[in-house]
Formats: sequence, C-alpha cells, structure tokens
Amino acid sequence: MKLTRSIEVLFSRFLPSPFSIAILLTLVTMGLAYFFTEAPANESHALAILSYWETGIWNEALLVFAYQMLLILVLGHILVLSKPMGFLIEALTD
Repeated sequence: MKLTRSIEVLFSRFLPSPFSIAILLTLVTMGLAYFFTEAPANESHALAILSYWETGIWNEALLVFAYQMLLILVLGHILVLSKPMGFLIEALTD
C-alpha cells in the first residue's frame, strides 16, 4: 500500500491536469500552424487559424464520437458503482 500511495502522490503532484494538457497542445498546434502555413489573403492569419479551430470543434462527426465516448464513461462508471459489480470486483481481487 505504501508503494501505490507514493506513486499516486508523485503523479498527482507532478502530472498536469488533462485540461491543462489540452490547452497546452492547442496553443502549440496553433503556434505551429501560424508559423508553418500561409496567411489567407482576405483576413488575419491568427483569425483564420481560430476559425479553422472552431470549425473543427463543431464538426458533426466529432460531436457524435464525443457523445458516444461520454456515454461509455458515464455508463461504465455507473455500472462499476453498482452492488453486483462491486461484489464481482471484490471476488476477483481477493
């Protein structure tokens, strides 16, 4: 137990949150797009990159996929917290 607790403390202290990782990756990607792509003729380069990012976020196929992943996570969490699954998990881990 001490080993797993120390690993948990180590990861929680030094590993950033998923949200901050997503923000960091977004900013890095936008920076790379700014420096390695050509600016459009009719609008600002930064605004064009933001426009492409917004278009990608609201892509219908990606929203369907995200909703399916959300359902998998929520329903899986509910299933694991149920009493029958709790008994099964305890039996398997003993």
